[in-house]
Amino acid sequence: MADMVYYMMASDYLTPKMMEKFISEKTDNVVFSPYSVISLIALLLDATGGKTREEIVNAIDCDDEEEFFECMKMAVDEFKEGGALISSNAICIRKDIGGKITPGYEDRLHDIFDGKLVIADDMVSEVNKWVKYNTHGMIPKFADESMNEMQACLMNAVTFDAKWDVKYELDDVRPGEFKCFDGTECEVNMMHSREWKYVEDEHFTGFIKPYKEAGYSYMALLPKEEGEEYLKEAVKNIDFFNLFLDPKDVEVLASLPAYRIEFEKDLTDFCKTLGIETAFSPRADFSPMIDEWLKVERILHKTFIQVDNNGTRAAALTCAPVCCGCAGPVDYKVVHLDRPFVFAIMHDDSMQPVFAGIVTKPEGCNPNAEKEIKKKIHEFAEKYYHIFLDPKTTSADVDEPFFGDECARVGFEMDCGKTFTGYYEEKSMYDTSGLMEVINDIYDPMVLGSGIFSKWRYITHWSGISSCLDEDNRLWFSLALKKLMDLTEEKQGGE
Repeated sequence: MADMVYYMMASDYLTPKMMEKFISEKTDNVVFSPYSVISLIALLLDATGGKTREEIVNAIDCDDEEEFFECMKMAVDEFKEGGALISSNAICIRKDIGGKITPGYEDRLHDIFDGKLVIADDMVSEVNKWVKYNTHGMIPKFADESMNEMQACLMNAVTFDAKWDVKYELDDVRPGEFKCFDGTECEVNMMHSREWKYVEDEHFTGFIKPYKEAGYSYMALLPKEEGEEYLKEAVKNIDFFNLFLDPKDVEVLASLPAYRIEFEKDLTDFCKTLGIETAFSPRADFSPMIDEWLKVERILHKTFIQVDNNGTRAAALTCAPVCCGCAGPVDYKVVHLDRPFVFAIMHDDSMQPVFAGIVTKPEGCNPNAEKEIKKKIHEFAEKYYHIFLDPKTTSADVDEPFFGDECARVGFEMDCGKTFTGYYEEKSMYDTSGLMEVINDIYDPMVLGSGIFSKWRYITHWSGISSCLDEDNRLWFSLALKKLMDLTEEKQGGE
């Protein structure tokens, strides 16, 4: 992993700066992917020349471009399909300027970044299609109609999906209190465990919890003092590398709240503070990529993370829309994460964070209410799963309004399939083969429930030509309800 030294240096240099920038602007939950941001900067470096390129080189403190690109190539190879973390790169270019691509650029994009060059008639549609697919639906959309005029878009997507090496059983998860910066307390699902890697420096104590999938670990860092100002100071020089490098083999009585965060940030100003300015101006030089006057409109970063008793799912997207230019040992330690803390998902070999963030208020975490809702959903799914399987079932059993009433009662939203098709292909709503293609990617019972409710409503109120008990519809509902049972039962039983 010594060959990835330039990537590691860039990560060491940029991660604390991003952490400080985000926490200085707001004290809400933060999650970002240093790896995704660095990958986008590398794509931008390779696509530019002249002063534009020189500023990017200086921003990442790089003294050897070829070595840096070789490091990125090794990182891309490390994070290809098959592991817990998968990274994807692409550049989407409007069709009417696609003929101006610089000779050799597409080969270089593939050789260094394993990247895909997409020539698009409809930029918004193609970008969103790529984003949704390469974040496994966790970030379903990036571009909107305001981006219709973009000429190109540089994109990196990262997904992470891993189970804990030692998972939390049902008895390990108990209601707890989390003290927020404003002094209020929120009720959370607090997950208790014994860990065996303790970390500490001047500002933080914490622990490392390994994932089952080889090569990654979760590191949680609790500030030694309470308060927003202390945390802001502590993250200025946070050193993930050295904290992760030298853990103490000490028993840790650890408590970690379950949480889910969605985060979005415009990184344009951050990049400008690093000295990357010409790329955003009419003087930007994109000649290594294309013979066209272009400039970066902005750089955007969107992320998602869910940490629960089973493990962690996360996704990150970093995009640069491009528009026209005019030119000490003791018996044990206790780390109780019951107030704001820092976390990182660490790549074991490089000892660099691929995701990092700050939890100031765990979201969606009333454990008693959540448990009761999941119980009701499970009972609903089990009831109607057997009804749809029963050959004696009649249309009156499923076409009458009782089914819809029960969907609403457990909290499902009838939105004509917008939520469900926002995550999954539209055909998955309308035929069983389409649902089967995405069934293993469905993780959220509320999203699936919305799809079930919307499909039932369409059949019973608008289609006028079919019944819920038509062969394909019956199979679709049976498959969806069985998946809904599995999703809710897993969380109930800690399986």
